Amino acid sequence: MATRKTAAKPTAANKERRAAAKLRKLRSHAETQVEEYLRGVGFEDPSELKDRGSYLLDLGEVVGSATVQAIDGEMTYTVSAEVLPLPSDRELVVPLLRELLELNAEIRGPARLAVVGDTVFAGVQDPVELMPDPDFGRYIDATLGVAHGAMKRLVKKYGKTVRKRGR
Repeated sequence: MATRKTAAKPTAANKERRAAAKLRKLRSHAETQVEEYLRGVGFEDPSELKDRGSYLLDLGEVVGSATVQAIDGEMTYTVSAEVLPLPSDRELVVPLLRELLELNAEIRGPARLAVVGDTVFAGVQDPVELMPDPDFGRYIDATLGVAHGAMKRLVKKYGKTVRKRGR
């Protein structure tokens, strides 16, 4: 009668190595997708846009970034673009926040507006493992488009009230 060898139980070190290899593979795939998209829209050498793990997306009026990073053991793709600082006039903060909520209800696509610290940003974040390849470029377009549209609308009302806020 033939006997079966029992498979050795994976050690913690083996699990960590496999997890690290998986993250490296996901990062490489995501960065390849971002660079292919950027080449397709006219950037000759997208790797020149990369600084400390982020691709700087400077379109003049709108400045954003696309970043692939591990967050809590999961490879995450984040695209963000600054819209404007929060108004220094505290009376305008609540109306601005209300308008951001209304805008988020109207926006089509994956990008949304958010307040991070003292700044309004447009952005989208997703786990790389779940993303179809076309979404890497779509997220860039959506985020920069939302940031541009929000800037046009919000800077008129709140842009002149911006200065360094006191806490």
